[in-house]
Amino acid sequence: MQHCRGAIPDKKHGYCLDDNARALIVAILAYQNLKQKKFLKLAKIYLNFISRMQRADGRFHNFLSYDLNYLDKVGSADSFGRAIMALGFLIWANIDYELSQKAEKIFKKAQNHLENLKYLRATAFSIIGLFFYFQSSKEKKARKQIEVLADNLLEAFKKNHSLRWQWFEDCLTYSNAVIPLALFLAFKILKKKKYLRTAKLSFDFLLRVCQVKGVPAPIGQKGWYQRGKKRAFFDQQLVDVGAMVITSLIAHQILKKEKYLQAALKWFSWFWGNNLLKKEMLDLKTGGAYDGLKPTKRNKNQGAESLLAYLLAQLILQKYLKLDKIKIKEQDENC
Repeated sequence: MQHCRGAIPDKKHGYCLDDNARALIVAILAYQNLKQKKFLKLAKIYLNFISRMQRADGRFHNFLSYDLNYLDKVGSADSFGRAIMALGFLIWANIDYELSQKAEKIFKKAQNHLENLKYLRATAFSIIGLFFYFQSSKEKKARKQIEVLADNLLEAFKKNHSLRWQWFEDCLTYSNAVIPLALFLAFKILKKKKYLRTAKLSFDFLLRVCQVKGVPAPIGQKGWYQRGKKRAFFDQQLVDVGAMVITSLIAHQILKKEKYLQAALKWFSWFWGNNLLKKEMLDLKTGGAYDGLKPTKRNKNQGAESLLAYLLAQLILQKYLKLDKIKIKEQDENC
């Protein structure tokens, strides 16, 4: 389910492709980490949902009502990119032959639409999916698409950045970290330093901007951060925090600098109270995650996006650091 009122699923809003794509990645990671068959069953459910949402032309619907009616003619570019990201990850993970074959069929049907992407985050999500797909297939078409899409990101950076504003557009909004993440991954495939240079510049800028006296503080959605104006500090969203954790880990993997590993740990600690309100964002009683950090309190709703953002960050961090063997300050008990 897409939304909740408190911890109770809200049937009125039904389901969305965005969250089921995220959930597919979570199920894959959980299976890889824990080797329990129940996560394969979940992965099959989420993949079947993605298949159901694909249109005849290869694009996707995003919204499905509780009684299983499509609520849009065609989904957003972001939902398309997230579907590509999840499908590419599943194909690469190769956790089950039948799932991989079905995912590749859906992926190939959508692949020709990649070159028409205009929005930065949809482009970034798609590069991430192509990165994993190429790792598995070594397909020349996928490699070329990574290059074309990464060059589009570079063009946006060249057009908009300045000495004090190292970014791809005039406003910092949501899921910002996925853009440098995509360029880090493009560098891993194509080995072109222009991708690495821009990824590092933009992510370092993001790390500087998104903190207050050393405390992680993602850009607030109530006003964002327009160049030359004051940034918004609230409402802070968990999806932004999760993206910062993951991009920090990839930056550490590529650049081998300790500061990025420390950034990943610091950003992960945001979920457990290292934020501007000193509030834990996980509800251990319900197993949910609060939907955001407001100026004086938490948003008590516990929707799918928030929980999945946390789970992705935790599972990737666990896979990267083998958290079962490493104690991280006082967070280990909560983790």
